[in-house]
Amino acid sequence: MNFLGSFVGWGAVWFLNQKLVRAFQDSWSASVGLPLILLVLLAFIGITGYLPMTIVNLILSVGALVGKIAGLPDPPAKNPPAPSRPREPSAGPSPPSAIGPTA
Repeated sequence: MNFLGSFVGWGAVWFLNQKLVRAFQDSWSASVGLPLILLVLLAFIGITGYLPMTIVNLILSVGALVGKIAGLPDPPAKNPPAPSRPREPSAGPSPPSAIGPTA
């Protein structure tokens, strides 16, 4: 997955490079807008290897937001905590405390 994200990031850098070369040839007629800023962000996230994780977290966040808007209950946790049991007393003496001198 990281290879694909990196590939997308470098592809975005290539596209940005082509846009900048054309802008310099046309005496800097490039306009900085939202698509260009998103492309720079995509290139950075892709090259650094965070694109797959970013996409998964974005999808999960949108799903949670839609669920809250629709009033659906939260999904159960993947790894619920184990039920706690009372500790049984040990058969031997307790280990000495590391705090302060012992008598």
